[in-house]
Formats: sequence, structure tokens, C-alpha cells
Amino acid sequence: MNSFEKTVGLIRRLSGEFRSSLRTPKGLIIIGALIFFFVMPLFAPSTYLWVFGLTFPFVIMVVSWDLLVGYSGQLNLGHSVFVGVGGYTGALLFAQERFSVYQATAWIPNVLPDIPIPILIIIGGIASAIIGLVIGVICLRLRGFYLGLVTAVLPLIFVQLTGVWAALLGSYEGFSLGLEASLHPTLTGSYYFSLIAMVLCLAIMLGIIKSRWGLIFESIRDNENLARSAGINTLKYKLLAFTTSAFFAGVAGGLFVFFRHFVGIDLANVPLVLLIILGAVLGGSGTFYGPVIGGFLVYLLKMLFLGDVVEFLPIDVEPETLLFFLLVILILTFPEGIYHKIQSMVGET
Repeated sequence: MNSFEKTVGLIRRLSGEFRSSLRTPKGLIIIGALIFFFVMPLFAPSTYLWVFGLTFPFVIMVVSWDLLVGYSGQLNLGHSVFVGVGGYTGALLFAQERFSVYQATAWIPNVLPDIPIPILIIIGGIASAIIGLVIGVICLRLRGFYLGLVTAVLPLIFVQLTGVWAALLGSYEGFSLGLEASLHPTLTGSYYFSLIAMVLCLAIMLGIIKSRWGLIFESIRDNENLARSAGINTLKYKLLAFTTSAFFAGVAGGLFVFFRHFVGIDLANVPLVLLIILGAVLGGSGTFYGPVIGGFLVYLLKMLFLGDVVEFLPIDVEPETLLFFLLVILILTFPEGIYHKIQSMVGET
């Protein structure tokens, strides 16, 4: 059986599983959520369209992190670097005049054509995947704490590079792309673009998890030595997981940039990593649907509620500080996450 036939067979199997899952309570909830998101512009104020339009890429970030950590067991504490690479790549290729600040790159605006924004987002994902592959080759012979420690340094390096190449990357303040750098001329159109992109990315990642790749990722997570003894090239599949995770993080970064028309170091710094981890831990790492739930909860809490909460506190703190405190509490007291809790409750009833 050739690769094309295998791909067709996988698509048929996944489509069959998808149709059967729609008849389950979980499937009905998913359909209800999608219907709600698609009709939201008919009744929701523009503020909520803006918030949810940014929430959709964040959910992609959370699930892409969990694809690597929750399913293949490779601890990555620098995931925001891939988000930043995707976002900055798309932004620079859109604002090509910024290359003119250095003599070595001044020729680029005269050579590259104007690239449609959807293509720029994909190119950003590819750039992130390449960086992920390079980092993976360097780091993935490490395990556990040592891998986490090395990747944790990556956001700090990225932020410093924005200062070193300040004329190109906008230093620590970032740079604006203007209103023409938009997913769609209208806010409603940009909202739908972001929503559809999230649905497609989540569907592809779910397909990967349900495929042979996903099974191999889980075998490496559960017992790497046993997987290796079974003839699995564990380094190859760890690199594959790292690269795939980085690609979707880069796509999310591009969506984020072109939704808000601005690129800055908040796409690559440590607080974003912590928010991503919080989303996965809160929802339930290694469950797919858990990080989706956690991603929505964390970002909506950050954007809609925590700003009002901190106003009533006796000390001056950032809203993210409360979320990071929540992350510590969750790790200590509720490590299984919301989705596992829901499953156990449903199982008990």
C-alpha cells in the first residue's frame, strides 16, 4: 500500500470516527459551541468579537504545546518562541520596507513580491517549524528537567535579539503594521477568519493525535526505552512532534499579529509560556479537549474579568499575576485538570 492509499484510508477512518462522535453528548456539545461561535457576530458587541478573535489563536497555542508535552512527553518551556517566530516572520514579510534599515538586507524589498496575508501566516508557521527542527536536533537528546531548562532560556534569548536588531524588529516595543495588515477589512470578517483557522488547526492536530503518529507519540511519552526496543526511531518522532507543534504555534502567532495589526515581544516572552501551560494544566494535559477548554477559560479570564478583579485588591498587581498564582495552585491540588474531572463525574453517574 503506497502513501497515497494510506492517507486516503486515514481520512476515511477519521471521517467515520468524526461522524460517529457527533452522535455522542461530546459531539453535540462541540456542534453547539461551533454554532454559537458562528452566530455570535449577529448579537455580540464588537468588544467581544475582538476578544474572541484573539482567543482562537491562543487556543491553537495551548493545543500545539500539549501536542508536544502532553502526548509525546517532551517538556518545552519555550513554546512562545515559536509563536514569536511565526508572528515576526509574517509581520516582516508584510512590512518589507523594514529590511532597508540594514545594508545586508536592503535588497529584499526589491525582490520579494507582495504576499497575501493567509500565505504569510503559513510561511510564519513553516519558519517556526524550521526553528523547531533546529532546536529539536540540538535539545532532544536531553530529557525531562534538562530539556525544560534549556527551552526555558529560549524566550529570553528571543527578547534580547529584538533589542539587538531593534531597527528591524522594533526593539522591546514592537511595531505597528497599520490597518491594512488585517485578516479581513471588517472586524466581523477577521473574527470569522480567526475562528475558521482555529477549527482547521484543531481538526488537523486531532487527526494527528488519532493517527499512527499519535500512538507513537504516546508510546514515547509512556516509556521511551520500551518504544525504542520495539523498533521505533524515537528521536525521529520526537523531532516530528517538536516540528509539528512549532508549526501550529507559528500559525497562531501570525493569526494574532494580523488580527491586532501589531507585533511585539509579548508574543515570545515568558508570561505567554506560563499562560499556555496554565491553559493546558487547567483543562487537562494529554486529552486534546482539555487544553481547548483551558485555553478558552484562561484567555477569557485574562481579557474580560481579571482586570476588574485586580482593581479591588489592596496591592497593585497585573492580571497575569493572578493567573500564575492559579497555575501553582492547580499543579499542587488539581493536576488532572477539568476534562479528567468531567470524565470521572460522567463515569460515576
